[in-house]
Amino acid sequence: VASASIGVVLRDGAQDNPEELLRDADAAMYRAKERGRSRVELFDTGMRARAIGRLQTEGDLRRALERDELRVVYQPIVALSDGAIRGFEALVRWEHPERGLLSPAQFIPVAEESGMIVALGRVVLEEACRQSATWSAVYGPVPIHVNLSARQVADPNLVDSVAHVVRTSGAEPANLVLELTESSLLERVHSPGDALSRLKALG
Repeated sequence: VASASIGVVLRDGAQDNPEELLRDADAAMYRAKERGRSRVELFDTGMRARAIGRLQTEGDLRRALERDELRVVYQPIVALSDGAIRGFEALVRWEHPERGLLSPAQFIPVAEESGMIVALGRVVLEEACRQSATWSAVYGPVPIHVNLSARQVADPNLVDSVAHVVRTSGAEPANLVLELTESSLLERVHSPGDALSRLKALG
């Protein structure tokens, strides 16, 4: 089923620049997407500032990928029954040269919309697998959980990419846990079943 996010701009003057009208409608459309898609949003002046900020973040994020500014941190997964650590979740942070350490909420939505989430996800996957291999060599098997976005699940190169990263990092496939949200399965029209079966076959 197709859906649409629509941005609307109302003007009563003939002096408006068409390019400015399109820019403002685009800002309203992005707000519609941010609020859940398949909706209509009316432009307000605050959206212009947010749109400019979004474009700035997008440009900075492209440079961040080139300059190795992304950092992976690890959150322990603890069993409530005995307090033992069962693994870790890999979480990405952005060490912005001017804004400091940024949480995912400040850049992941932009990465999703721009398509950069695939390259960003690859960075996280590579680092998580390297860390798993290092820890496992010292402590025994250390599972690391990595989240996959809807765009990553839809990427036709996902399985080959995961296979390559696991192979070159020296990580055990069984120590890599790929987590998918419900939205990553529901947002795409195609079925990800084949990719998931091939990932499972990797171990």
